[in-house]
Amino acid sequence: MEIKFECRKSLWFGIKTFLLSLIILGIGISAFFISDLWIFGLIIVFIGIIIPLVKFLELSSQRIIFYENKIIRTMGFFTRRQISIPITKIVAVTMNQPFLGRILNYGDVFIDVVGRWDANCIGVKKPIALKNYVEKVMDQANYSELNTVILEK
Repeated sequence: MEIKFECRKSLWFGIKTFLLSLIILGIGISAFFISDLWIFGLIIVFIGIIIPLVKFLELSSQRIIFYENKIIRTMGFFTRRQISIPITKIVAVTMNQPFLGRILNYGDVFIDVVGRWDANCIGVKKPIALKNYVEKVMDQANYSELNTVILEK
């Protein structure tokens, strides 16, 4: 089965966390050199190192893959979890791109799906390309199965 489009989180999405960790590291290093607070400074430095590491693992372990007839969402670094939905259940697609996201080319794409989880792509690279791809797939999809699902409920 051929991959048509892959959605991954942008590392730029974690820039606020990285800047916060730099501030925490600065506070920790300055507290470390004060003789009475060196243990406190060491703890703060450790926290300043752990926060961006956890954010990086979170950003790199989530992806959504679009195939011809289905979407597969994969999550988790230590424990993998996969969810699959058919393309014909997509109802709508919405995009949100903040100012910083427009500059660094990341944003949020929300894909509404009937009867299951929504394929929300938060902080993804190239959100406009993803939105255009999903809209193209929606135009080409056979919605006879979707109409049956809506009419049964």
